Amino acid sequence: MTVGHTLHSLGKFQQASVRFMSASAKAATPSWRDVGTCCAALSILCIDEESSQSRALDIVNPVIRMHEATLTQVGKKDKVVKDPNTSSPSVADQALALFVTGYALLQQSNIDEAKARLGRALKMAHGYSGNNQLVSMSLRLIAGIVIETTKTDISQSLDMVQSSFTLSKAQEDLPSQLASLVDLIKIHEI
Repeated sequence: MTVGHTLHSLGKFQQASVRFMSASAKAATPSWRDVGTCCAALSILCIDEESSQSRALDIVNPVIRMHEATLTQVGKKDKVVKDPNTSSPSVADQALALFVTGYALLQQSNIDEAKARLGRALKMAHGYSGNNQLVSMSLRLIAGIVIETTKTDISQSLDMVQSSFTLSKAQEDLPSQLASLVDLIKIHEI
């Protein structure tokens, strides 16, 4: 995993995805397997090829299906109850997988499905796992979708991007802070 992250940070996305898939195959726990798979899909999304989004979805969709098969939805969609008859997957891993698929669908211009997946990832990351970095990234992407689809009501997008900036600032996540600032400039130019 460490080598995959290093390669990814150096912009060697193809090599990083291979390392992540290798780490995923050798993972000692299902959670590490899922994280490795999601990291591989994110690296593939960074490769500038037409087939990247489809390849990333092909890699991460089995993780989504496995999680959805083992989690039972009761009542509202954001209320997750673990099925006691199955092994319980990590909600944080499911949120990560939903984020990756939402991002890939967004790149494929499948806006409605991307927004739905990112919304579910946001709810899980905020409500169950407390992963502020994932919350921040989900908010930024959803805000971009709202801007593109409405073009008139930017107050909701502005609030989301400001929240994303605040979360990334608290995490000292400079790349996310910069991305949020760029989004804020775009909003103010509308």
